[in-house]
Amino acid sequence: MYKLPSQCYDGLLTGLARRGDARGCESIIRDMERAGIERSEASYSALVQAHVENNELEKAKRVVESLRLAENIEPRLRTFAPLVRAFCIKNRPLEARSFVRSMVLEHGIIPTGDLFAQLLVALAHAMHQHASKQIDSLLFDEFRSTLRELELYTDGLECSDDLDAIYHAIQFKGKSQRYLQARFVQLDQTTGACPWNVEIQKLQPPRLDAHDRRVFRDRLMDVTAAASARQFDQLAKFDFWLRENKHKNFSIIIDGPNVAYHNQNFQGGGFNIQQLVLVVHELERLGHRPLIIMPSKYCEPVIPNHAKQSNTTTHTEFLNKDDDDDEDSLASIPTEYVSVMNPIGNKNKRFRPVAMQNLSLAELNILREWSANGILYSVPRGCHDDSYWMLATVTGSNPPLALTNDKIRDHWHKLLGARSKDRWSTASVVHFEIDLDRDCNQSTIKFDFPPPYVRHVHRNFIDLRDISSSATVWHIPDMSPNATRWLAIRLNGDTNSDFQNNEK
Repeated sequence: MYKLPSQCYDGLLTGLARRGDARGCESIIRDMERAGIERSEASYSALVQAHVENNELEKAKRVVESLRLAENIEPRLRTFAPLVRAFCIKNRPLEARSFVRSMVLEHGIIPTGDLFAQLLVALAHAMHQHASKQIDSLLFDEFRSTLRELELYTDGLECSDDLDAIYHAIQFKGKSQRYLQARFVQLDQTTGACPWNVEIQKLQPPRLDAHDRRVFRDRLMDVTAAASARQFDQLAKFDFWLRENKHKNFSIIIDGPNVAYHNQNFQGGGFNIQQLVLVVHELERLGHRPLIIMPSKYCEPVIPNHAKQSNTTTHTEFLNKDDDDDEDSLASIPTEYVSVMNPIGNKNKRFRPVAMQNLSLAELNILREWSANGILYSVPRGCHDDSYWMLATVTGSNPPLALTNDKIRDHWHKLLGARSKDRWSTASVVHFEIDLDRDCNQSTIKFDFPPPYVRHVHRNFIDLRDISSSATVWHIPDMSPNATRWLAIRLNGDTNSDFQNNEK
């Protein structure tokens, strides 16, 4: 018997599924089994769609659940989405939520914005219809969880019709109006203040929440521990120091070498402390309390000069592979300074000739004064200074910003995913530009501070004295072209311990 390739069977199944021919799909599946052809993800997805199109939701449900027993088959969004949508249409939102949890937790599949919208509409309608307090409470919790996932996994809704559908579902005259309210609003473009929820003077910045900050910290410490026990001990020591000095209310952490080497790749350029002085003074003028992170080798009378076209004297320096040079400094080492393997054969260490630079007495006094005033932290040799300012940005309930132009491309794959990186960098990193003449007489400094809010889903907790008046408010932006409106959804009487705990 001639066996067709599995792709041919999948093509037949897909065609039959679109017609809702569940019996035909089952016949093809039996043919595949007789021919010894294993089912693929496409086979399962087509069979689910066929049962859904034929209004056989229980059979579709059993097909999806059977995937858990299938080896080497990873479901996709198209496997779950038809059944989730069908449950929403049939007013069975709790079953839809159950499958969404399976998608996210078991398979790492993230629903699309329109799927979240359908879930919210179905949950809102169900809340209006049920009279039982137990059902109301369960539906309320699932509605809030869906909003939370929309916040975590999307920036907003790209289709205006989805926002309109959610709004009208919430506005429907029903039993849940005491819990649930919605309104379209225009936010203040400068502050992000909401004209409806006057208690919200500004939206929450797009920072990592407490859970993601903990994950970031833990992974950063794990990566440091894997480098060496000494590096871990020193970073833990800084963490303790930062917490012991929280009364100083550091609002911004300065990546010292990144500022000092900014725009110094010219003949005669070098580690420019004057640039640091100007940045510190300007930040203090703006009301900030800065802390400078500085590798200890730059706090000595003679320091290495990694400016690209430096013409200072050279010196042989002994380095660890994970020494504290940032990637921009390493990239700017002159090509004639070729690394030489350590003669004793230790691959983790090498000798390298580097240009050296003498600090003046005035420059040394500036560093000493900063250190004495507790606004300069010296990072020991052999430790990666980027880890220190990165750790500071996720320490405490209101972590400081970081001032750096470092792209940190080498770090993020070990710490958090791309989406969390974007949120972190948008909310926590201040970029800068310094236009300084070579005599240090004229200067222009520009800081690119994080915006007060960005166009993605925001969540605010309104904590009033009367618990029944407390509420959680989500603002969901309309991401369609040229749209400026936001859908504000208010969950009244929501003590929302989950929100409060996440921000501690």
